[in-house]
Amino acid sequence: MQALVFLSLVCVVVGMHVRVGPQMTDAQLEQTLADRPTMQRHIKCALGDGPCDALGRRLRTLAPLVIRGTCPQCSIEETRQIRRTLAFVQRNYPWDWAKIIKYAIVLSCVVVACFAQAQRPAVSDTALDDALQDKRFIQRQLKCALGEAPCDPIGKRLKTLAPLVLRGACPQCTPQETKQIQRTLSYVQRNFPQQWAKIVRQYAG
Repeated sequence: MQALVFLSLVCVVVGMHVRVGPQMTDAQLEQTLADRPTMQRHIKCALGDGPCDALGRRLRTLAPLVIRGTCPQCSIEETRQIRRTLAFVQRNYPWDWAKIIKYAIVLSCVVVACFAQAQRPAVSDTALDDALQDKRFIQRQLKCALGEAPCDPIGKRLKTLAPLVLRGACPQCTPQETKQIQRTLSYVQRNFPQQWAKIVRQYAG
């Protein structure tokens, strides 16, 4: 799941998209991207480190739609411009991009975990044992966690909760879930050391 912060940044930059008036042209987008003070202002807004204008506040309310992958208000052209903006920020503002990523991971973990808390069924220890014995299943989940492959519902859940357990605090996890996730992480550490190293680099920071 992409985080709210990504879209806040992008929507502020390509903000004319949802207004009733004319859409932002590619030339206008390029002009905005080239204007360093404007970009820094938008990035501060996205990170919550600075004020947002009325349009920025409005666009933040639309962000969840785009995050879920359904934005009826967005045209193909707008989607292309949003992707262009994200790539530009990643290349030209790497320190800010790193902050956005860090903030986004925390925010998405909290939002998804809170939403899923009431809906997730308990996993028995026997089911966990069976899963850990299925090497292909584990590799699929590891690829999901590292963003190298699509996630199934189990992978999404692990991807959400495992980083919190890895950091030593998962307030929304039950004691049973915490124990099972710790056991799974220990299993991965012993049996998949290369993927474990990637997971630690990606999530433990």
